[in-house]
Amino acid sequence: FTMDSIMKIFFGRETRTMLGTNDPYATAYDEAHRSMVAFFMKNFLNLSLSDLLPWPFGPFKLYGVNGNMAKFLRSMTKEGRSLIKNTQILHKISLEIIDAKLNDPNLKSQRDLLSLFMNAEDENGGSYAQKKHREFLTATVLNFVIAGRDTTA
Repeated sequence: FTMDSIMKIFFGRETRTMLGTNDPYATAYDEAHRSMVAFFMKNFLNLSLSDLLPWPFGPFKLYGVNGNMAKFLRSMTKEGRSLIKNTQILHKISLEIIDAKLNDPNLKSQRDLLSLFMNAEDENGGSYAQKKHREFLTATVLNFVIAGRDTTA
């Protein structure tokens, strides 16, 4: 129910997962979440110890766990590879959602949250409904889903 509501309110998309319809975005989200939890549970000690290693093996944390040891563990474990695969799927589908909105001639009249956000002005007075904002909008889409799903679930 939560994913169906989020996809409708945030993006104007009907997913109907509660009726048994498979939605690749919802599936990838659930699998990424499961994989992340399993990865950190199974590798907690290794990841904690990698914090003691000098860069390039350990820290250098711009966003999250980015040392080479953490990257190695992600690439070498089933859970890590699943996390990578499913976050790539989420990123791809998020871009597809954004591109569909960018190409929709009725964007200005739509009332879902992403459309309202894209119709807003950026810091330079331009619209967020421009190709140059795709990566920013992708991060926004993922934030909408993560925040909405976790708080309503």
